[in-house]
Amino acid sequence: MSEFQELIKNFDKCRDYVRDFFVYGFKSRNDFTGRSARTYDDERRRITDWLGDIVCEDISDATSEKNLSLQVTPNLLETNPLYKVWQTRSFTDNDATLFFHLLDLTSTQHTVDELTDELSGRFGIVCDSQIVRRKCKELEEEGILRQIKSGRTIYYERNVTLSEMLSQAEVLNALKDDPERLYDAIRFFQLWYPFGFAGYSIMEREDLSNDTFRVKHSFPEFCLEDEILYRIFEGIKEGNRMTFTAASNLKEESGHQLTALPVRIVVSYRTGRRYVVLYDVGEKGRFSVLRLDQIKKVSMDADTKSEEDSESRTYDAEEIREILDRNLGFVWNASFTSGLKESYRQKIEMTIHINEVSESYIVTRIRKEGKNGTLTKLSEGTYLYENVVFDVNEMFPWLRTFIGRIEDIRFYSMNSDMEKGRELTKIRDKFFGDIERLFEMYDIE
Repeated sequence: MSEFQELIKNFDKCRDYVRDFFVYGFKSRNDFTGRSARTYDDERRRITDWLGDIVCEDISDATSEKNLSLQVTPNLLETNPLYKVWQTRSFTDNDATLFFHLLDLTSTQHTVDELTDELSGRFGIVCDSQIVRRKCKELEEEGILRQIKSGRTIYYERNVTLSEMLSQAEVLNALKDDPERLYDAIRFFQLWYPFGFAGYSIMEREDLSNDTFRVKHSFPEFCLEDEILYRIFEGIKEGNRMTFTAASNLKEESGHQLTALPVRIVVSYRTGRRYVVLYDVGEKGRFSVLRLDQIKKVSMDADTKSEEDSESRTYDAEEIREILDRNLGFVWNASFTSGLKESYRQKIEMTIHINEVSESYIVTRIRKEGKNGTLTKLSEGTYLYENVVFDVNEMFPWLRTFIGRIEDIRFYSMNSDMEKGRELTKIRDKFFGDIERLFEMYDIE
């Protein structure tokens, strides 16, 4: 039987388990039928070891199964505990040995051949120069070493640390002789913004702690998507199509593929969930949305085929962004299409009764939360709310909050000229059908 190893080679698998196994939580061993029991046990031990005290175990009264989840109070966090997941990687004994010896030797400039000789002479480590070269290149990419060219000769030297940088006169002058101002920026950055792991790494290296900032509404789990987010930003910057492999849960091993142009990242202010808006540059010319936490893999589209085919795929990125800006006004959550034939957009007309003396806050709330909709007073205590969106089904959770006040509600299709068409009675029946099932569930007459 192979020995359990804490370190892993593939971060994608780690991200899947942390998200589905802990973030969404309260899952037991039997919930992972797509993987072996041994794999489940290995991943559970590994992640529990990383995350420590925030892992909560609960025994189900109904099934007596052990359910595991994360117990996190975001507004009390001084840092994101899930950043520890990003610090995991596999390495060999030789990797660790070369790492520390090369840091020692590169306190001054050395070529690869000089480093190879020093490793042999000072430490008795016999290495091929190509191995040393690859390790130096790897450390340079990590920002630990820097490359210095002098003619045709390449030297490697240890990069300056933040403390060394802050001791430089020009930096101190820019910070007005108060490095703590920069430390405060790092403390805030690592707790809130995307790619906060960079700030967290600096804090660890400089032995800093965050006793200044707390975020009331933070979403720590979405740091697991930062690698995917970074690649998408590269695609947006370069204006290239990308191929996305997405799956809604762990049971979908392969997922489904989609090739499209990434246009923008949008974030839900309620849930913190992040989406990438995609544009099909083919004949359809439509926008679609993918949740970042469902993307398993993303890569640049390498399909170039013939010149004739390439010319048919040309597009104006600026024009696409302008079209997106216009369309976002008709997006309620994240859908750019309803799936209904002959329905370009959909209109809702809801008549509600509001007690203007004791429930004036309802009027304020609708105008605040109703996005691009309009609220018109028809008579004393009676209002008409109207809105046009791509998919009215996305509005249902919000509309249900007005149950008890709704006098009438109707849905209509809209054509490309924004003219009201036929009434969508099936959607209306679905809305009231949900209410009837709710009454049955709670035995309400």
